[in-house]
Amino acid sequence: MSQRDSITLDVRSEPMDGVRPSPAVCRRCVPVTTRPPADFDVIVIGAGMVGLNAAIKLEEAGFAYTVFEAAEGIGGTWWRNTYPGAAVGHPSHYYSYSFELNPNWTKYYPTGPSISSTCAASPRSTTSTGNIRLSTSVAAEWNEVSFQRPTAPTWTVDVR
Repeated sequence: MSQRDSITLDVRSEPMDGVRPSPAVCRRCVPVTTRPPADFDVIVIGAGMVGLNAAIKLEEAGFAYTVFEAAEGIGGTWWRNTYPGAAVGHPSHYYSYSFELNPNWTKYYPTGPSISSTCAASPRSTTSTGNIRLSTSVAAEWNEVSFQRPTAPTWTVDVR
């Protein structure tokens, strides 16, 4: 891809009143199947713990996806914030995936670097790294007018 790519997404959401629109109006109203639709691509913004979790689960479900991370490394907040003493105020077990618990924390309140390295070293997240684009910023624009037309895209995403 070039330095600046423009991606057009078709994302529609259900109305707040709970009335489900017809599938012609709502592409999210995809019936449950054993495989995701071939034309359904997902963008994940950020390669921190939540972004990596999304990538892992999307990969398990067979979705085509790309993770865009503005920073030069994996780990989100904990990759960026490397000042002396950076740590969290929550017990370390909160920084493990439920499907991949980390019994090797060295401190009850982990440091930023230990959380960042845990993200990057997660066996499941490292299988997803082929779908991660580092040093890539994302800007998105919602197009309300196209939302009213069933075949028109509703998001334009610029990737740099």
